Amino acid sequence: MKVGLLGACDDPQLFGFKLWPRQRELLEVVEAGYRLHVWALGRRSGKTTMAALVGLWACLFRPEVAACVRPGERFYAVAVATNIRQARLFVSAARSIVEASPLLAPLLVSATEEELVFNTGGVLTAFPCSSRAAGAGRSRRC
Repeated sequence: MKVGLLGACDDPQLFGFKLWPRQRELLEVVEAGYRLHVWALGRRSGKTTMAALVGLWACLFRPEVAACVRPGERFYAVAVATNIRQARLFVSAARSIVEASPLLAPLLVSATEEELVFNTGGVLTAFPCSSRAAGAGRSRRC
């Protein structure tokens, strides 16, 4: 089923997320198809939630993305976060949106702190940008 990002946000049966005017502007540009977005937004502006909405939209309502993989293959919406806590917040935000939706909740096959797997073949996941190198005691940066 193909549904636009803003349409999914506005539909109480889907994302049911009331957007602020600036969020609507930013997500409208995402929906228009531009591939790179740089958002310079302050604290508590909804960056994590907007990213979760975009990731869910890619996993659930973009059949043209699913058509790019072989039958039975998964496709991914990936977020790279500054740390593991922020990565888990992203997945948690997406999960809360899905679980609040009577139409989307049944599409969720499995959920962990790091990923959501949908019966559409889509997987929403996040990981930290930096991690400890095994045994080396050094940080690896993006």
